[in-house]
Amino acid sequence: ELPAGTTAVNVTVDRSGYVWFTEGYRDKIAQFHPPSRTLNEWGVSSGSEPVAIAAHPTDGTIWFTEREGGRIACLFPPSRWVVDSARIAHPCLLREYELDPTGAVTHPVAIAIEPVWNQIWFVTEETNTVGRLIPGR
Repeated sequence: ELPAGTTAVNVTVDRSGYVWFTEGYRDKIAQFHPPSRTLNEWGVSSGSEPVAIAAHPTDGTIWFTEREGGRIACLFPPSRWVVDSARIAHPCLLREYELDPTGAVTHPVAIAIEPVWNQIWFVTEETNTVGRLIPGR
């Protein structure tokens, strides 16, 4: 059972067995570790309403849609951070990709990862669009 006030919307499991879910109405992403029953949460942009979530099967990143923010975002868990060959302790690094600054592409609500070419696919609710994000471009 999740803590009172938690608003789980969508769920995914990463390659290490952590359960990740969006908390749309609280603007948070949560990570649950079943064996230890530990719950961690990270805030995202206020009013963004994260909805869909997907764990990258090979690189450990967590991708999600920000429905009201009109963005696709990525969390880089601490296991991905390496500085001078030593791991650094930090909860997560967040990167957000704005889909369309003009507002023509809005409300992304579903997401999928194509790991071979590292493409992030999404669909939007109001503009009825299928889109593709290629990180790093």
